[in-house]
This record gives sequence, structure tokens and C-alpha cells, in this order.
Amino acid sequence: MGGIDTCSSGELPALTAQLDQAFVFGKGRRLSLARRYPAVLGAANLGNLYVRRLDGVIAACVAVRPFDWVDGGNRWRGAMIGMVWTAGEHRRRGHALALLSAAIEVLRGRAIDFAVLWTGLDGYYERLGFVRRDRGHLGCWTPDAAPASGAKTSGSVAVPGRREPDALTASEDWLAVEERRRDRLDQYLPRTADDYAAVPIPADLVQLHAAGPAGHALVGVHGNTRYLYELVGDPESFPTLWQAAVRGADRVYVNDVIGSASQVWLNASVPIAWQPQRLAMWLPLSRRLRVAAAGEHWHIPYFDRI
Repeated sequence: MGGIDTCSSGELPALTAQLDQAFVFGKGRRLSLARRYPAVLGAANLGNLYVRRLDGVIAACVAVRPFDWVDGGNRWRGAMIGMVWTAGEHRRRGHALALLSAAIEVLRGRAIDFAVLWTGLDGYYERLGFVRRDRGHLGCWTPDAAPASGAKTSGSVAVPGRREPDALTASEDWLAVEERRRDRLDQYLPRTADDYAAVPIPADLVQLHAAGPAGHALVGVHGNTRYLYELVGDPESFPTLWQAAVRGADRVYVNDVIGSASQVWLNASVPIAWQPQRLAMWLPLSRRLRVAAAGEHWHIPYFDRI
């Protein structure tokens, strides 16, 4: 059925073009995946791009992104799985499933504690042992939305006289942002400067706003739609940051978890409707991790996913 290997530097441009057609341009979107996820489709990650070749040509691919996950005083080693692709003429022949299975065995041998992926497909990844558990909630705000029951909108969106947030650049300010995340978040995925270059689908660009040293907001922009990936800091800074996030928007989506500082403030301060998500799937790979610890208690932000 063909061998399983990792992508070579010479094969990467053609593979990226195939993935772009499948996940970006073929769906009417912009920006290559290489631009959107440089930490995944880059030379430094070639050893984590698993491929199956048929007659010397890549016929299937699975991308993996290893990462650290901090939960209180514990640090875990995880691996995200994404960009699962098979060339059209080779589909429904088990290539992707075989490739996934082989990649998982490699991860076990590399002392990875767990694998995680996000999908709406039922019955496929379960065959490999993945369990669907998702703490995430998707919030949606529109300018004309009626306040939710118990919500207080007074003074939460327009803050007269308060200085507008400053736009940050990852090259200059990402260390300060990381320090705030370490101080404020019980669970988080440590990021590097390269990680802040990500532009998750379907955003066309990502803005990072700061209200002085008190807080920051990470926002994706796609036309008049905004995606609030992260709102971290002193809750007193949240009104200013929210004002920056919604400027020019006719719709704002928020990925969060019930009970987080940002979700509590949003729920009490703006008319936002929440619905539970059902996308995260987890696979424990080490003896020190139970599936319940991952699926029931962890949530990886949308900005960090592939």
C-alpha cells in the first residue's frame, strides 16, 4: 500500500499546494496554510509532517504539532493533529487511517502524553481510540443583539474618555503577553514569537491589542467579522479591550470556556449568546494521563490549534 515517511524539503511546496487547495483556496478562502500556520508547514517541522507515498508521489498527509501544556504546577507534552489529507484518486482506501495509526505510534515512542484534534466527523477517529470531550463554548455577539438574561450592558462597550488600546507587534511585545498569560491563566500553551505569526482560518489577519500593562486581546479579522481568541488580564481592562475588538464589526465570535475570567465578564457585560462545542477529541498516550484529565478539564484556545 505504499510507505510511510516524513515530508522532505523538496516535497514541501507541492504538498502545501495540495493542502491549500483542499482547505483554503478550494473553499474560497485566502492565504496559504504556510502563511497561516508557519510553525506547522515550515522547514523546522518537516519531521512532524507524516506522508504516505504511492509510486514516489505523496498521496496522503497528516500534520502534527508537538507542544507543551501547562496545567497549574504540571507540565504535559502534547501533539496536535491536523491537515489530514488524501489525494482524491486515492481516497476511501485506508491510507489516512494507516498514516494516523503510524504517526500515533511514533508519538508514543517520543514520550508524548496525549494527542488532540478537532473535527465534526463522527465515528472515524474513535477507531484509533480518540474520545470526544469538549469544554469549549462558542459565543456570538452582534451590535443589535438583545441583552441576555442578567446581562448588564451599561458602560461595557463604549468607554468615553478612556484611551484606545495600542496595537502590539509580536516581535516587540510577545514576551510581555506571555508573562501576563503565565500570571493570569491556570492552563495555557506557552507560545514563541513564531506562534504569534499564526492566522487561523478563516481570519485574514490577527490583531493584538493592549490596554497598557493591564490586559490584552487577541483578535482575528475577516471582513466585518471578528474572532476574539483571547482576553486576558485585569477585568477592569476588558471594557477597553472589548471596544477595540468590536470596532467595525457586525459580528464577533468568541471561543471560551464557562467560568473563565473572560467568559464571566463577557456574560455579565455584553449581550452574547453561548453554545457548547463538540469538536475536541483526545487520545491519552502516556500512563500518567487519564483521558478524563484531558477531555473534562482542558481547553486549548482556537488560536493555538491546527
